[in-house]
Amino acid sequence: MGQFWSDRPQPEDGHSWEFYQYFLRIINPFVWGGLGACVYILKRASDEANNHRFDIEVFRGWWIRVLLGFVLGGAVIYVIDPERLSATGMSEIVLAFLTGLSVKVVYGALEKLVSEISEKFSLDTTQSKNHGDAIAGFLASELVKRNPADDAAGYTMISDLLKARTGK
Repeated sequence: MGQFWSDRPQPEDGHSWEFYQYFLRIINPFVWGGLGACVYILKRASDEANNHRFDIEVFRGWWIRVLLGFVLGGAVIYVIDPERLSATGMSEIVLAFLTGLSVKVVYGALEKLVSEISEKFSLDTTQSKNHGDAIAGFLASELVKRNPADDAAGYTMISDLLKARTGK
């Protein structure tokens, strides 16, 4: 798209040039990310067909992979510092395409980044403590509902879970 619009002389009305400048330049990395995901799916289908193991169930979520490639291909351009990117000699289009091609790797890296940030700011302990309190409350309410004489095994199990959760 960029090649097509950049080779054309700027029209006198300026409208189509503005279209490229503001719309296509923004959407370009997203499209290249989606294209990278499509290449991955085609390569995987080719490998499965060559091994005579092709099963359509393997490709049940292929459109999700393309959508992830589309979104991550565009988003990673805005996450990475442009100066660092230019220092590697890699263009935004190449990075977006490679992101779409390797969605799992990029998503794993982003998850690791989020995990590191949450550890740095102690966000995990707050969330797990809140969930722990809710679970302990639920277990306590279930324990009150049970009669130890009628359901000794269930009462003991819930009691043990509550003790393990609260330490009491």
